[in-house]
Formats: sequence, C-alpha cells, structure tokens
Amino acid sequence: MTPAPDKRPSPPPLETFTDPPTQPGWYWFKDPIAFYTVMVEVQEVNGQLMVWLLRKDHPVADLKGTWQGPLATVPVSQHIEEKKR
Repeated sequence: MTPAPDKRPSPPPLETFTDPPTQPGWYWFKDPIAFYTVMVEVQEVNGQLMVWLLRKDHPVADLKGTWQGPLATVPVSQHIEEKKR
C-alpha cells in the first residue's frame, strides 16, 4: 500500500541574498569559491550572530557568499504526528 500524497502546498522559493542574516535560524550558505551549499545554524553567542563552520565559530558578518533562509522548521514530534494522520 502506498501512502497518500501530501496535500499541503509547496512553500515559496527561498530568497537568495548576499547580506548576512540578521536573526538566528537555519540557513543555506554558499561560499563564493565552494562547489556546494551547506546548511548552517546561525546562533546568537554573546550578542553576536555566529555560525559553526569548518570546526570553529565564525561571525556571520565576516562570511562572504550567498544565503537562503531562514528555513522553516517544526519539532520532530509534530512532524511524526502529522505523518500518522
């Protein structure tokens, strides 16, 4: 038996921007010389927005590249409950 297709509408495409994020959340980030885009979590640390990238914290203001987001997130428990319906 195949599951019923998801009836929810697709979210709108994410805006791409070059200015760093101004709020915490999950974003897609692509460095100008990278071959791929990575998902990063922007967090506020001591009043500054930071990203854990390449095994160390970086201020988002220092990162050059393109951003997309913030990504919509839902708690895992909510996602599981929606799948049961």
